[in-house]
Amino acid sequence: MVNERFQHLRQLTPIEAAKAWLSGDFGIYDEPAMIEAIRKDPRIKGSDQEITEFFFRALAEEACDPQRCLDELASRG
Repeated sequence: MVNERFQHLRQLTPIEAAKAWLSGDFGIYDEPAMIEAIRKDPRIKGSDQEITEFFFRALAEEACDPQRCLDELASRG
């Protein structure tokens, strides 16, 4: 079950992954799958840690829609 969820998350589009991250629709240790999906956006150049920290800040602020998050993350690269 956990492996199926991980595989499903890695197949998401970047926007779907951003939506899932912002809604908390993933489990513990699923961040690498989420990052893999987000990196399908060729504009995203930050490190895994930078991407993870960005989304955790976005979650705390609750003011970032998925597309805006991807655009902002891409502008940091």
